[in-house]
Amino acid sequence: MARTDHARGARRFAVERALAPHVDPQWAQDVLVELRVLGVDGTDIARVLSDVEVHVVATGEDAAAAFGDPVDYARSLALPVEPGDGQDARGVDVLQSAAQIVGVIVLFEGASALGRGEDAVLTWGMLCSALLATGATALLLRHGERVLRAVVRSRARPLLVSVLVSALVVAMVVAVLLVVLPTLLLTAAAFTVRAPVALVVGCVLFLGATTLGIVRAARVPEDPVWLAEHGTPQHRWLWLSSVPLVAAVVLGVVAMYFLGRAS
Repeated sequence: MARTDHARGARRFAVERALAPHVDPQWAQDVLVELRVLGVDGTDIARVLSDVEVHVVATGEDAAAAFGDPVDYARSLALPVEPGDGQDARGVDVLQSAAQIVGVIVLFEGASALGRGEDAVLTWGMLCSALLATGATALLLRHGERVLRAVVRSRARPLLVSVLVSALVVAMVVAVLLVVLPTLLLTAAAFTVRAPVALVVGCVLFLGATTLGIVRAARVPEDPVWLAEHGTPQHRWLWLSSVPLVAAVVLGVVAMYFLGRAS
């Protein structure tokens, strides 16, 4: 049992021991978590822990005695946040999400129309659904991280997490209803295009936006904290994170085609 607990502790503080092996791992973890939730870049976090490591080794002084409370110390540094947290980056994220959503809608309608042997009809309801889904994404990008930071900082974390999960489930149900209802209720045609054209346009929008997301993420400098935790570069298999989404859309397109043929 003691050996198992020791192994769990070693895994828990693997990053802290890799970046600052002579610093109290709990103190280092509190600093790391606080800087993370503040949005500080991993390179700056690694530098902070390295500076504390140098001081502890040189003086033999405990980190808590030298720098005080880890959360207060992390906040006192007033380090800049990651460029990816800026308004411009969030704007690009929203546009990218909008292109993916519209692309999927056009792809599905194009596949269904191709199966029916008809032109693809994009209704006002579909456009409203795409607009609402994009708005929901924008709200998530703007406020989601703020909620996460509040949870991480909370001393009553288990209770707050339970409340948050319940609220999130309700919000997701409401969001899905709000997004789907316009498509069901507003059936007047907004645009009519040939089914193959719809497939091409949808494919360009969806795959273009997905590729843009991979390229943007790959341009972000490697995170030393991630490297210390996982032992491999963060961007090596970055493209794999998009495979499930692309596979789901492909399966959806095939399903819509056969449903169109069956109708």
